[in-house]
Amino acid sequence: MASTSQPSRLSSSAAWGTLAPQRQATARTVVADRSVSGAATRSTYRWGWLIWLAIAAAATLPPLGLDPLLVLCVSLGCVMAWVVGNVSPKRVVASFLISVMDIFFREIGARNQFKVPPEGWPVIFVCAPHSNQFLDPFVVMKAVRRTDLCYLTAAKSMRKRFIGSLARALESIPVERAQDSGFAGAGEVWLSEDGVTLSGRGTSFAAQVKPNDTVRWGGSSGVVQAIASDDSLTLKPTSIASGDGGGGGGGGGGAGGGGSSWTAYHVLPRVAQDGMFSAVYDTLAAGKAVGIFPEGGSHDQPSLLPLKAGIAIMALGALARYPGLQLKLVPVGIHYFSGHRFRSRVFLDIGAALDVPAPLLAKYEGGGDGKHEATSELMELVENALSAVTTSAPDYETLEFFWTLRRLTRKRAEPLSLGQQVAFARRFAVGYDETTADGRPWKEQPKVRRVREMCAEYNSTLKQFGLRDYQVANVMDNMTRRRAAALVVGRSLQVLLLSATLVPTALLAWPLLLLTRIIAWVKARQAVANSKVKIHGRDVVATWKVLISLGVLPLLWLFYTGLACALAASSTSLAAPWPREICLLTFFFLPFLFYGGTLAGERVANLARSLPPLVMCVVRPESALRFIEMRSQLKIEMRDLVDETGWKHDLEEATPSPIPHNMSVNTLSTLEELHTASSSPLIARRGPPVDST
Repeated sequence: MASTSQPSRLSSSAAWGTLAPQRQATARTVVADRSVSGAATRSTYRWGWLIWLAIAAAATLPPLGLDPLLVLCVSLGCVMAWVVGNVSPKRVVASFLISVMDIFFREIGARNQFKVPPEGWPVIFVCAPHSNQFLDPFVVMKAVRRTDLCYLTAAKSMRKRFIGSLARALESIPVERAQDSGFAGAGEVWLSEDGVTLSGRGTSFAAQVKPNDTVRWGGSSGVVQAIASDDSLTLKPTSIASGDGGGGGGGGGGAGGGGSSWTAYHVLPRVAQDGMFSAVYDTLAAGKAVGIFPEGGSHDQPSLLPLKAGIAIMALGALARYPGLQLKLVPVGIHYFSGHRFRSRVFLDIGAALDVPAPLLAKYEGGGDGKHEATSELMELVENALSAVTTSAPDYETLEFFWTLRRLTRKRAEPLSLGQQVAFARRFAVGYDETTADGRPWKEQPKVRRVREMCAEYNSTLKQFGLRDYQVANVMDNMTRRRAAALVVGRSLQVLLLSATLVPTALLAWPLLLLTRIIAWVKARQAVANSKVKIHGRDVVATWKVLISLGVLPLLWLFYTGLACALAASSTSLAAPWPREICLLTFFFLPFLFYGGTLAGERVANLARSLPPLVMCVVRPESALRFIEMRSQLKIEMRDLVDETGWKHDLEEATPSPIPHNMSVNTLSTLEELHTASSSPLIARRGPPVDST
């Protein structure tokens, strides 16, 4: 695939290159001279004599009788000095963390990478959903291949020692958030009958609240317009929002009227973001890229959260400050497949680069109501662009329904790539919300509801038995009892043998495994307790697994190395130079042992997951037959539904193209069903197949 996709990559670079002179001419008026000289410096390497000196030390010092370890340190010092002089800290840190992503995820795929403007072109990457707190930025950085990408990061996170050091090394732009400086107000409040007056009891509005601050009570919130006294303030009518809870305060908390009970409240001070916006403008003017997650925070919802308007203000403000800046907005959809789990998969769908329409910029520069209208219209463009690269559903059950539709209605013989899976599910999500001729959404039609109920029952039954849909299609539907028994014996032996070889690695790694699981679980529960948008807190699980691993693994590495050195030195049966050799071998090869154990453990887990359907075919063939019949009937109903709704035509006309060269589908062959024309041997012994298609 690499050879077929390379020409498109070259042609896309050439296309961007045709516009480069115009962009560079504009950049000269807005980019500081230091950025130009920095680019020239990065294109050449300095101090090459250090590399030559390192080679000379390794070749000439050992014959002189110097200690080999000392020679190694001298050579390594020369190499490190060359790295410090030629490689920026940001590139080093980004490369290291991207390597960590390659280890944590089994597969990272991306589509439409040719749509990303090359380095030196100012770009705002609009990324969503933000469903993996710490990992999302580096997954996006790997996909878009822009090492000059600077992210907006919460200032609260940047004040933390470890996270802050990484963020500063990556040239992140700090953002002060109102919720990070919020506090509980004194007394209690309730919303009066007029819907805009917030009355207090035991409150100190004059001392604690200022105009334009946000007040939250119960499930509602509003922006302060004016403060009348310590126990009365007025809210901006257009800013009042009601939540689900109502909280007893304000009779539902919205503009619709008052309430009879009092409730506690929180104050979110207004934060001036002038410094942040100025830093974004200057970063874009320097030809760099800025990454932003416009939802404002990470979450594990199956749909996007409301987008913040900051993305539109940044784009319009940068163009207003630097006229002629060739700014592009690139939407990036992030799709995780159990992204909170180690060795899971992630796919990124990159949309077409957007230009800010000139009329919107003119309206924004005019100020007044036109400024707000321009911001709203640009936000609408951004939301539409994001909806084209993301899949949203009101709940996880609906999202699971879309994935099942995708699996059971496609007729392609080859397995779908990650990008094609995402595209199919997205089209179902769009059709699901469309309306029929009578004005009712498809999702409310009786047939759609019936198929959803069948789908929920089928998926629930699979989960009860620890099975997956592809196992019903590939294993149960194409397996004789004798062959299943042979596979059970063979794979069980493989699991036992591989598990035996993994015992040493598992014993060495058990502190890490225990700590990551416990701490990630605790942090997820804390995140849910402190958030109104998180469901299970899965968006922080992978983050804490990676952070704990980055801290604990080096300690374990040094501890086991020291232990090996001590045991080797205390042994009377080891002659020189074996004590030192054992110490060095442990230090240099222990990381390979851990990584090899990770790959072997993944293999054992895959083999173990393949055993339940095989065992069922041998021990309970009637249960296997029941699963096959359920799936066949569900397939018939789903295909009829797709034909009736017209979704089938959309899928056949707009089948996604294959993934570019960096995507591999080899690992998907064991995860997705393969279309087969043969009937099930289990059914053949009892009669014709239920679904002849």
